[in-house]
Amino acid sequence: MFRTIPLALAALLVAAASALAQDWRASCLTARGQDKVLSCTKALEAEPKDLALRRALARAFMDVGDGMGGTGEYGAIVQDRPDDPEAWFDYATSLATDYRFAEAAAAIERALKLDPNRAAAHKVAVIAYERVGRHEDAYASSLRLAGLGDGIGMYDVAEALLMGRGVKSDPAEAVTWYRRAAEAGHFGAMAMLAKIYGEGLYGQAKDPAQAAKWAKRAE
Repeated sequence: MFRTIPLALAALLVAAASALAQDWRASCLTARGQDKVLSCTKALEAEPKDLALRRALARAFMDVGDGMGGTGEYGAIVQDRPDDPEAWFDYATSLATDYRFAEAAAAIERALKLDPNRAAAHKVAVIAYERVGRHEDAYASSLRLAGLGDGIGMYDVAEALLMGRGVKSDPAEAVTWYRRAAEAGHFGAMAMLAKIYGEGLYGQAKDPAQAAKWAKRAE
């Protein structure tokens, strides 16, 4: 009889600990701010290798402004999952958010090597490359992004061609890309076309009808 009591208590303690761990996990995945940081930290004590919890903790760190904690956790994840493009994308994004653009560029290159057609990764690459002065690489990523049908990529290609940033200046070709971006729904490109046709810029004849068309669409 006396032996069964401790065994029963032990079973109750195990059940209670399991329930508590599940509570921490649920809170980690739903809470916000410092509560999320605490919940995820506690949940990971029970499940230290759980990827969803680790990503949630990293995101929580970033949300509360702890860039070092966030990039540290994302960096630990890529060490464990070096062939996971999502892990490298998260790490690169956290580095860029923390203004560590050179490191972000290196990380996003790993992500793109593993998943070359991920539009969001090319967007991060363009930002990182531009911030470290790698304009040719930024143009190449913008061009790849445009090829994936992304209006932002098309607009960035147009801007680069207009200003000769990372590529030889070609205003006429820039207008072509502004039009493609506008047709893809980019409002800035629509406004730019309204200005181009309204003033007859970059080798284009004045065309009030086209100017009005794009101005109206931009509205």
